[in-house]
Amino acid sequence: MRVAIALALALASCSVDTRSDAFRCDNGTCPTGRACEGGWCVSTGLPDAPPGTADAASCPAACTECVGGACVIRCDQTNSCTGVVVCPAGMPCTVDCAGTGACSGGIDCSAASACAITCGGATSCAGAATCGPGACTVSCGGPTSCAGKIDCSASCQCDTSCGGTDSCASAATCPGPPPCTSGNACTSAPNQCHGGC
Repeated sequence: MRVAIALALALASCSVDTRSDAFRCDNGTCPTGRACEGGWCVSTGLPDAPPGTADAASCPAACTECVGGACVIRCDQTNSCTGVVVCPAGMPCTVDCAGTGACSGGIDCSAASACAITCGGATSCAGAATCGPGACTVSCGGPTSCAGKIDCSASCQCDTSCGGTDSCASAATCPGPPPCTSGNACTSAPNQCHGGC
């Protein structure tokens, strides 16, 4: 009987609560590699980012979040991200300007390894957008979005779309020869417009 009591006391003394508020999942969502169980983000045994890419622990402050090694910057509120949005160096970057008037100060992806910009809010992306040497996509779907200049001249390939009413007021600066330019937009469809990405 004494052995059973001693064993029970020994096991109880090894119980430590290691929960941290940083791993609480009140809204049911957790970073990649974790699942919400009992209100806590617990490891699924999978890494939270592929090898060689930034993981959630090293996500730069400029990012709203990092997903699959890419920086995601969300500007989804009215008039959000009024200063220049700057993507971190050396990693893919996604900038989502969904709010009305969002990203008015411009977007600088010049140091990112690749860039995807979505200007879905009305009058979003009023400032210039500058892409770096990687592949770049800019989607101007909001009414009067992308009033500023889109500069993809340094990109290995660039695709822009101007689907919003009165979007893309200025012609984009596209990489490659004239077939890479389509109206005020850029296209990577012709073979000579891929540039080795």
